[in-house]
Amino acid sequence: WTVNKEVKQLIEDVKAVLNGERTKHFIGIMIYLEKSLSPFQTERAVIDGQQRLTTVFLTLYAIKELMLERNMNQEAGLLENRYLINPDDDTIKFKLKPLVSDDVVYQQIVNRDFENVADKKSNVYQNFCYIEECLQRLLSSCTINDILNAMNKLYIVCVPIGQDDYPQKIFESINA
Repeated sequence: WTVNKEVKQLIEDVKAVLNGERTKHFIGIMIYLEKSLSPFQTERAVIDGQQRLTTVFLTLYAIKELMLERNMNQEAGLLENRYLINPDDDTIKFKLKPLVSDDVVYQQIVNRDFENVADKKSNVYQNFCYIEECLQRLLSSCTINDILNAMNKLYIVCVPIGQDDYPQKIFESINA
């Protein structure tokens, strides 16, 4: 997604929920292939909706940063343990591992290694900075908890598919 189009629209959708213009908001469809790794681990490979999901995660990381800036360390830890990481699994620590061209930049954001981001023009980095800036402005009229509550009112329709389904055909059919 790009800053001036989809990311801007996502922020506008969050604002609409914050302002009471909508009680909830549909942000799209996600198609995923589910694979059981063990009785306690499931992996989902996203077929359609990767950019949307990555942008939502970038928003959560931006919220975490804003919490840490305000010494809301306990809340940042709760956000991280609930939505961003698998606290009981060291092998698959992060809930989202995007397969994007600028994966290194995403990992630097996840690890809070902002000073070492070499590609400041990557979409992932630009999106993160834009989201953080927008959320910072929103905090003049609402709280971080208000923003999180608005985020909880965004929803997607999930379409799980199996190994025997035809992911490309389903993807093409839904997009048509």
